[in-house]
Amino acid sequence: MPKVHSLTFFLSCYTGFPFRAIRFGVTVLTLFMPFMTVPAAAEAETVHVRDAEWLKRGGVRDLVASSPGTPVLVFSADDQVRTVLQGRLPSGPVHLAQVVPLESGIGTTHFDRWLVTLPAKLREEGRFALDNGVIRGKGVFGEAEVTPLNRPVEWPRHPALVIDTAFFLSLYKDEVRTAMIPLVVKLYATLRRGGIAPASVWIVSRNREMAFPLEFGYLPVLLREMFVSPGLFQEELPPVWRRMQSAQYLAFFGQTEEALGELKDLLRPGTAPYAHYQAAVLMFREGQVAEGVRNLREAASVDPDYGRGFLVQAGAFWAKREVGIAEFILREGFSMFPREPSLAIGLARVLTEQAIGEKDTAPDRSMARIREAIGLPIPEEIRKEILHAFGAVPPDAGAAGAPH
Repeated sequence: MPKVHSLTFFLSCYTGFPFRAIRFGVTVLTLFMPFMTVPAAAEAETVHVRDAEWLKRGGVRDLVASSPGTPVLVFSADDQVRTVLQGRLPSGPVHLAQVVPLESGIGTTHFDRWLVTLPAKLREEGRFALDNGVIRGKGVFGEAEVTPLNRPVEWPRHPALVIDTAFFLSLYKDEVRTAMIPLVVKLYATLRRGGIAPASVWIVSRNREMAFPLEFGYLPVLLREMFVSPGLFQEELPPVWRRMQSAQYLAFFGQTEEALGELKDLLRPGTAPYAHYQAAVLMFREGQVAEGVRNLREAASVDPDYGRGFLVQAGAFWAKREVGIAEFILREGFSMFPREPSLAIGLARVLTEQAIGEKDTAPDRSMARIREAIGLPIPEEIRKEILHAFGAVPPDAGAAGAPH
């Protein structure tokens, strides 16, 4: 069985993300890393966009604490009841309603599994029970409910509304059975029909998370437009979103040329990064690498979150053993984001794989690649691991110098 080099384990710990490994010889190197560039969030007066870290750090809990008396309605697959009720709460009662991505009522098995995750004190104080497919709790903290999607009658009428874009990913199957844009429209229509008039809207973007497909990177933009300009969504989708939906549907069936035709009018400089990214994906699929990179650069220039696409697309080519193309894509990304650690690490590792492969057949070129790799702005620990994978030894235990 091939030996698994510790570089994979180290990089997983360094980034906090489980890496997908690519084997070559006796060494395993990996590519996928979280993109760390943090752009400013655009906001309207009552519509806010936050990243996933806001949610993980207790954003809903802070919202409850800062708006006493205002109910909070959360659409998320992550358990917010436990997170919120364990934190410091305002002196007044809390009303928290979470909608989970289930089409129908919550069952007994789901409830029992959820209940055992609560701390014993909260479980006792909350007196949580399953009532006709809805979890209800009432205690000194106030009220809390967990409901499925088909119970809008249970939702507060004038809440602070939180929508996690990962919620839709939990419901999505494909562009035929549950097309993504219609899923969002359906939820928006359900809120309107239910008379839900939010006091404020908080949209959680997952675009910086490596596990979230950038093909759906438009979700924060679409949701924000719906709540900022509801008049545009009265009768039918605005033309931009009709074209995006059509392009994704055509792409699902492999009709690349037709999908690109739908996107053509959206591919203007400085606009619609989600359309440029979708075009990049289609062009890479067709082997049009230069055009794919051009659209990827355009997307990332408008919204730096799409810079993660350089890692994603390079990883796809690396997995097919097209390492030269992966290197080209990573170089383009690194030239655009020279301070982005994940791109520097990815490029260093592509160079290392090539250097190891050429060590016997082209030693001078191999050495040049490894020198370039360790010269990139990467953490010292990774530099040492690259040298070890290559078979060189750092001059001392404290620093990795030129390979010898």
